[in-house]
Amino acid sequence: MKKYARIRRFWRTWRGLIVLGLGLLILILFAGCTTSIKGDSFCLIYRPVYADYENDTPETIRQIDANNMVYDTLCP
Repeated sequence: MKKYARIRRFWRTWRGLIVLGLGLLILILFAGCTTSIKGDSFCLIYRPVYADYENDTPETIRQIDANNMVYDTLCP
């Protein structure tokens, strides 16, 4: 029980509040470090896929065509 009392007393001091504040500040700063791909970035990254109509299965060709249709729709 003494251990928890010492922890409670620590957070009630100025030093405890400063440590708590710095910890929260670090968490807030890292929360803003997210990455996302914007719509324009997809067009820069993606390259169309070409089917081998002699060796690919019909299902593979259908998936390739559907994937390329999305590219044609999004990227002028």
